[in-house]
Amino acid sequence: MNSASMFTLRQAQPEDFNSVCTLYQKIIASLESRTNFPLWTWGVHPSQQSLKEALDNREIWLFEQNGQLCGSALVNRVLEGEEQVSWQGNDAWCIHLFGIDPVLGGKGLSDRFLQGLLAILKEKRADSIRLNLIEGNDPARNLYTRNGFEHRGHYSVWLDDEGFLPFEMMEQLF
Repeated sequence: MNSASMFTLRQAQPEDFNSVCTLYQKIIASLESRTNFPLWTWGVHPSQQSLKEALDNREIWLFEQNGQLCGSALVNRVLEGEEQVSWQGNDAWCIHLFGIDPVLGGKGLSDRFLQGLLAILKEKRADSIRLNLIEGNDPARNLYTRNGFEHRGHYSVWLDDEGFLPFEMMEQLF
């Protein structure tokens, strides 16, 4: 990685919508050619409608290198199933749809992006960050564990097409 690279983290704007959709489509296409650990399906999770709502609510954060979109994540205060788990923090933000352009994988950008998000959320006075991931998604679990997240419990979601999907719930305290 070029040491002169400039990384920025910013909230997405309405004009970023098409780029955000394209990024998630690229990520999902790459996942489908390997093992789709998060089980993302374009049009279901995420969908254009859900991304538009998140953009309108100013919940999407973009990670850029020298002006090129490298990653995206949705950040808000809602985590499905959080009432099923015993958390340590009280004022939490939640990370969803954390992804890096697959062309840029293996360069440590996921860690840089996640550390940048954590710094921003700490500035917002959160006392913890929460997230969930499908059990067995070892690449994501390794990223989050490496960056200070700890296991807090499990939660299962029933989907008509899939049956029960087990999620691991993780948290990092500040």
